[in-house]
Amino acid sequence: MDPVRGGRYLEGMGDIEKELSEVTVLCVGKERRMQTIHPQRVLGHALICLCACALAGTASFALLGGEMAAPSFTRSSQDLPFLMTRQVALGDLDEDGDLDAVFANMGTNDSLVWLNNGTGRFSDSGQKLTRQGHGVAVRDLDGDGDRDIFIACAEYNDHPLPSRIYLNDGNGQFSDSGQNLGDGAKSGVEVALFDVDGDRDLDAMVGYYPDESKIYRNDGHGRFSDSRIAVSGMPFPADLNRDGFIDFFIKDLGRGYQTLVNDGKGHFKKRWSLN
Repeated sequence: MDPVRGGRYLEGMGDIEKELSEVTVLCVGKERRMQTIHPQRVLGHALICLCACALAGTASFALLGGEMAAPSFTRSSQDLPFLMTRQVALGDLDEDGDLDAVFANMGTNDSLVWLNNGTGRFSDSGQKLTRQGHGVAVRDLDGDGDRDIFIACAEYNDHPLPSRIYLNDGNGQFSDSGQNLGDGAKSGVEVALFDVDGDRDLDAMVGYYPDESKIYRNDGHGRFSDSRIAVSGMPFPADLNRDGFIDFFIKDLGRGYQTLVNDGKGHFKKRWSLN
């Protein structure tokens, strides 16, 4: 999976009056890439576009209003310091009905949790998460109904860090679960959360550069273990055959495309390829 090292900002966008089936994230840098972050509750009174950008050394918030067919943007007056932010995940972290934000920050910068006051104004919660954050996802990992945080850490100055899982106390306060996924020697750049084995909890796929992506199974309580499933190339998770299970559409750089179909228990077989 390619790193997003050329990326300079990410946009998380969703209709906050609906339960979304997916949220799309756009990374803009030397190349434009689309990534889908799977269902999360998006609530409020407007459309929100959250940007973490390196424009004039700041991260900016913008509100998107009007009809989707003819949107208009108004830059908010709020600027946040740019801390080598690589990705942003949105979700209601403190259960107050609005979208909060987690910034995955690289280098020696702590990843941060920003809380929304309901009007699109964000304040630093004061919580300092892992450094070298690159990929981030916000979902309920331990089945208690609130949103937890999964951060994939990338190598920085030849020093990698392992992925981190943070559990929510229900009020937007996070504690490190203390888990060791055994990926401390890899450079994690992406994370996607979905139920790979049909047991109704969220498993994790972490994309490593330049290595294969790996899938970690959730025990239902937010504890993850290596499934021994590795996926090469750039895998895009989706239910390709409409059987209710997550499959993979894969782009193998320089080689072509293929699909891997899930048997419902997290075992995959090649179904189609194009060279």
